[in-house]
Amino acid sequence: EAEMKPSTVLHYRDSSSFGGAERAIQQLISGLDRQRWRTLLAYHDADGIRPLIDAIQSVCTLQQIAPMPEGARGLRRVPALVRQLRTIRPDVFHAHLTWQHSCKYGLLAAALARVPVVVATVQLLVDLPVTWAEQAKSSLLSRGVHRYLAVSQATARRLRTEMGIAASRIRVVPNAVPAHQANQAQARLLRTHLAQGRPLVLALARLVAQKGLDTLIEAAALVPEATFAIAGEGPLRPALEAQIARLGIGARVQLLGFRSDTAELLEACDLLVLPSQYEGFPLALLEAMAAAKPVIASAIGGNDEAVVHGTTGILVPPGDVPKLARAIRALLAAPAMQQWMGVAAIQRFTHSFSQQAMVAEVAAHYEELLAACPRYS
Repeated sequence: EAEMKPSTVLHYRDSSSFGGAERAIQQLISGLDRQRWRTLLAYHDADGIRPLIDAIQSVCTLQQIAPMPEGARGLRRVPALVRQLRTIRPDVFHAHLTWQHSCKYGLLAAALARVPVVVATVQLLVDLPVTWAEQAKSSLLSRGVHRYLAVSQATARRLRTEMGIAASRIRVVPNAVPAHQANQAQARLLRTHLAQGRPLVLALARLVAQKGLDTLIEAAALVPEATFAIAGEGPLRPALEAQIARLGIGARVQLLGFRSDTAELLEACDLLVLPSQYEGFPLALLEAMAAAKPVIASAIGGNDEAVVHGTTGILVPPGDVPKLARAIRALLAAPAMQQWMGVAAIQRFTHSFSQQAMVAEVAAHYEELLAACPRYS
């Protein structure tokens, strides 16, 4: 019997920066069976997305990467994308959404090119004005999607209630990260360099308003016994630098910029803080769990599905500086609590959020949908 030809999956991301969605794409692509799936990535050719491209090329040497057509913007991009999709003829078009209308031109092109299976992972939904125009746009885009993969139950609920997506078209597939592997010697050096003899509190987040880092910096001013390191890049850097200077805490609060050594940073820290205003299902929390580190995070949808309050970490109201500072001080003052929370965190990670389980689940959705859909004629 002839060996089955691999099916082609085209992953589509319309961002020009590297964040949690891009890390999730990296985990999925690197974990897919390359004998069963021929995987391509359509992406903006921008410097910000380069870490994803580099990571995929290093993990998947057989990876084929299809850049988007150059010079096209807005709806004018769609005809070129349709031509590209008709040339590639993917079996599955997998869009990765970070808000309701991200990837809209790709989804429209996939529908026009009659790609057999269209899947959309929804990392995040933002609050949009409830207008006829917004609802019409959401309805039009959703029509061409065969299955939505929501990263949390909270996201799935919003897909049903706010976008009117039928429950039968939605499945929950939580994000995942690989097992924690850190260079111990490098981690010790980082600890010495960053902590300066104090406990080290880490944040892994893009410097954007969503992540609530201004709240963390205000709280840091109330925790003089600790050093704070924020790893990530983004447009709020000047504002956050000004805030740190205004509070006079520059000796204890460091903005590290984009870092590729997050495993070593996690190994070096005492705990991770994620004070976001809203989330889908943040990878930073999973990475901390994999590293057996307790977390303090905002009590919001998504976070509350990752963190078990009082067991693997502490949840505090978003934007509440005094409560955030008190939680940090309490956890830093209790090394035994840090240790057993860390043990509980890694047990929960291993059971629920492994990369292998996530990849297997997504691949099973591909298989199920392909079995039910007609192929190209």
